[in-house]
Amino acid sequence: MAQVAAAQAEQSETDRRIALPIIAKMKETGLHRLVQPAAFGGADRPISALIDAVEIVARKYGSAAWVLAVLAGHSLDVREFSAEAQDDVWGHDPDALACSSYTPVGQVELADGGYRLSGDYPFASGCEHAQWAVLGGMRPQGDPALSSPSPVFRLLAPLADATIIDDWHTLGLRGTGSKTLRFNNIFVPQHRTYTPGSIEGTADPLTLMMAMVGMAQAAVDAFAESLRGKPGTRGRVPPAESELTQMLVGQSYAEVEAAAVLVKDAARRALDHSKTAFPLELRARVRGMSGLIARLATQATDRLQITSGGHGIYDRSAVQRRFCDVHAAAQHVSFNPEMAFRQSGVMRMAPQNYRPMM
Repeated sequence: MAQVAAAQAEQSETDRRIALPIIAKMKETGLHRLVQPAAFGGADRPISALIDAVEIVARKYGSAAWVLAVLAGHSLDVREFSAEAQDDVWGHDPDALACSSYTPVGQVELADGGYRLSGDYPFASGCEHAQWAVLGGMRPQGDPALSSPSPVFRLLAPLADATIIDDWHTLGLRGTGSKTLRFNNIFVPQHRTYTPGSIEGTADPLTLMMAMVGMAQAAVDAFAESLRGKPGTRGRVPPAESELTQMLVGQSYAEVEAAAVLVKDAARRALDHSKTAFPLELRARVRGMSGLIARLATQATDRLQITSGGHGIYDRSAVQRRFCDVHAAAQHVSFNPEMAFRQSGVMRMAPQNYRPMM
């Protein structure tokens, strides 16, 4: 899949969605079913296996890795719904995929046997290759489940009920096709809803985090490769022999390699606990680490983009696309360093004031 993703990257960037040969290879390899329940023919592997796959793909094409993380990773979300809902998704099509838009922006109303939903849901990565969407909502007044710990709940809707708004014109992650889904008074039956625990500081966001780190690793790889064999100019030594260049490359590799280790360490720690019994101390640790991981990834790519000089501003620059992708990823609510450090700090210093952001 990584090889096909590299070959189809330019087409995906131009189309602002992942090219079909990449999706076909994802399905051919079975990566889309890596964490799907065995009851529906999935491999039922732990999320750490998906994290490893995402890292490999991200070093070839970041947007493909991001969409792999979403479409494959959301099997973990679908399995949180009732057995009947899971059968709706995979019973007739075990290859069915789900995208998501978790922010509860839609208008939800009670209806006989379920809910009515309307609204525009942005950032639905990979939506043009999915058949279902996991959406966030606020329980309406009069809902018997409103007494649950959180009024936020999730709804599962077929994408046949949505209109995809072509609004994905962005600085980075262009190939993810993270467009807006519009729903107009659709019916969602009760069995396709559930109340989630907070995913803040858990393993759930780590696949996307590894996609970001893999993009940063790719930037360092591309920068180093561009200098190998390049001659010196104006009497200078070749760039690869310059002590300054060696220091910059060495520091950047250290940052992105450390970030990858931190993601895998966070996954290892988080997988020992369910979201409903997740110690606050561990949430604080993983949430703080997510901010540091994003900081390390952006620092490394920033340094290389600046060092690339005038050549780095061209679209043909291998570093420039990774630079834009890493910064687009780092603005995700799960990774934003300032938000992550603040949330980690409040959990440690004033836990009575802690309110989950995700």
